[in-house]
Amino acid sequence: MFTDKLFGNGSNPEELLFKVIELEQGTQQWLNWRHSGIGASDASTIMGENRFKSPDELLYEKKHKIDAKPNEKMRKGTALEPRARSLYQEHTKKTVKPTCIQSNSHSWLIASLDGISSDFRSLVEIKCGESAYRQAARGVVPDYYFGQLQHQLMVTGLKSLDYWSYWPGKRGILIEVKRDNAYIKRLFIQEDKFRQSMKIT
Repeated sequence: MFTDKLFGNGSNPEELLFKVIELEQGTQQWLNWRHSGIGASDASTIMGENRFKSPDELLYEKKHKIDAKPNEKMRKGTALEPRARSLYQEHTKKTVKPTCIQSNSHSWLIASLDGISSDFRSLVEIKCGESAYRQAARGVVPDYYFGQLQHQLMVTGLKSLDYWSYWPGKRGILIEVKRDNAYIKRLFIQEDKFRQSMKIT
């Protein structure tokens, strides 16, 4: 059941709503962990908002522990991420690091964060795609990322996060994305149904 007590209501919680999982993103151990629960990158697909993959396709991958192979654009984005994070830190004067987290109330809710501060109050999602950058230049966050961002806000309990878009040779673009409690409640319901299909507790 979704309650503000478990997931916050948009204010910074006095107690953390999650625990840190000591994993290095990109490793096989991390890939295995991602299959054990529902992460932020799964959210848009589960909500039917990802035109590149259906919920049934995602369920098949989860059940059979299939690691989707990254395409050239995804590999380039991953390679650019450290530089983008460094520029974000210079721009905002915030220090963040990649971190894996797991909900305290629902262990199947997980997230691999591009960057969170040591006090867990500042959160950033980094996108380095050329298309995403063009949209960010217009002040737009692509709708197919919305679920991913709201999933992160659900698990952390934070009221907003920084969306940072970077492309080589261009200045970084910062957009604040606020928590949408109505969407988050719908997201939790859909993810919980998906979790039951995966037969995880």
